[in-house]
Amino acid sequence: MPASSITLLEDWTQRRERIRSGDPDESRNQWNRSQLRILDFMLRRYADQPVSKEPARFPMLAPVYLNRRAIVVHQHLGRGMVSGIKSEAEARSRANRLLTKMGENAASQNSVPLKTATTPAPAISRRRRSAIPFVDTFCEFLARDILDSGIRSKDAEDVLWACKELLSLQQVLPKGAIEALHDIAGSRDEREAVFAAELLARCTDASIVEYAVLAWRERLARRGVDAGVGLLEKMFIGCAETCVERIRSELASDKAVVRLRAIEMVRKLGTLQDTSLLLDLIALPEQEDEAASERTELSAAAKWLAGQRDGEGE
Repeated sequence: MPASSITLLEDWTQRRERIRSGDPDESRNQWNRSQLRILDFMLRRYADQPVSKEPARFPMLAPVYLNRRAIVVHQHLGRGMVSGIKSEAEARSRANRLLTKMGENAASQNSVPLKTATTPAPAISRRRRSAIPFVDTFCEFLARDILDSGIRSKDAEDVLWACKELLSLQQVLPKGAIEALHDIAGSRDEREAVFAAELLARCTDASIVEYAVLAWRERLARRGVDAGVGLLEKMFIGCAETCVERIRSELASDKAVVRLRAIEMVRKLGTLQDTSLLLDLIALPEQEDEAASERTELSAAAKWLAGQRDGEGE
């Protein structure tokens, strides 16, 4: 993504001046006051530090864009690639196509398919399998047979068992297996979802991040925060930079539960650069689908990333 032509320090200064030079009543409202406190704090704390001279990743947008959440988020994330956005629907559509393409590219470049079994597997029930003294080669043979054909029609427990066995043998899962784990983690009951999330966390394939974030988003939208979501979030901690890049787009989700969790994950995984993106979302007019606590959470996340703790710089 092209670097901004202004520094973080310049961006913070411009943001502060725009709020102060606006309508006096507007500059005194709760959320503008919140922005000013955060900006004043960062200008004092980082003015002489090297980080303030870094190019701004999310420079202040022209006011014409500051009317809808999806436009703000996708204009920032697609800067230099998604341009000329005129509506929220166009912003969401174009950015989703871009993110989908990125995921497909990652999967095609990093997934290594397993070889197809040359001999049909014997018909062995799950109950009988547990009674057979498996050697590694036979165990691998059964696992490959499960995953190499018609994986979407297979029982979830069979898929989970096959993926676990291959990973224990240090084998790379095929793309279809990763997709199946994504589906299980995103939509099945909590026990199976937690198991699938644990298996995804054991994969080293770079494309796993895309599948894991998608599973996280879908599970949140369908079931809310549960153990499966929590386990996926623990996985994100180990690859923070890659994960937060994908999670930022969920700040524009049409599901409030996903947006609120995305704010929390950006707070945990993001950097000082993310304060500007969060401040732009705080500056939006009230949105019709806005959660009651959403702006409070945005402000708290921006303060945390700025390094401002409770009461400091107030």
